[in-house]
Amino acid sequence: MNYLLTTISRLNYPINLGHDNKIKSSDLDLGKFFTDLPQTPFVYNDAQNSDVSFDILTSKNAIESVSGGVLVSRRVKSLLEEYFPQEVQYFDTEVNYKGQFTNDYFVFNVYNKIECYDLEKSEYSIHSVDRSYQFRKIVPITTPLEEYGYEYNIVRCVYDNRIVVSEAVKKLLETHRILGFGFKKQYP
Repeated sequence: MNYLLTTISRLNYPINLGHDNKIKSSDLDLGKFFTDLPQTPFVYNDAQNSDVSFDILTSKNAIESVSGGVLVSRRVKSLLEEYFPQEVQYFDTEVNYKGQFTNDYFVFNVYNKIECYDLEKSEYSIHSVDRSYQFRKIVPITTPLEEYGYEYNIVRCVYDNRIVVSEAVKKLLETHRILGFGFKKQYP
């Protein structure tokens, strides 16, 4: 079984990637693979659209930003690196929020992109101009997340860039009581 990974601690998207970073936020939102890893942390700033406190923000294991992808806690990074070491790139961050600072979060850059939806069970249309998929219902495949003989556990779907994870990832995060993520068998 595979699942659509969601960030359930959205907190009204409290941070965004600062403009002075050398990486475009869209590259992180789309899961671009970086061959030259940045030498300096990515700076995220208060998006000034949330009234959640700094303490509540930093109690979360996953934070979805306005732009610049998803950030995960040091605990999530350590756990996923131990069990799935080659499936995600992590980048250091500096988060400035409500006048306070933390560097305990990392950009969660999922860069492997494969076909991972069951198109027979999903409901969609294909845009007539750009040929992009417009989904009304998404059902992940139940077979392994495999391409060219390699089995993945954390991927992005080529059709719409959503993150899909295997049963092994779901069990690992649940066993270690990692809160902040949701696992959907279908959307909506």
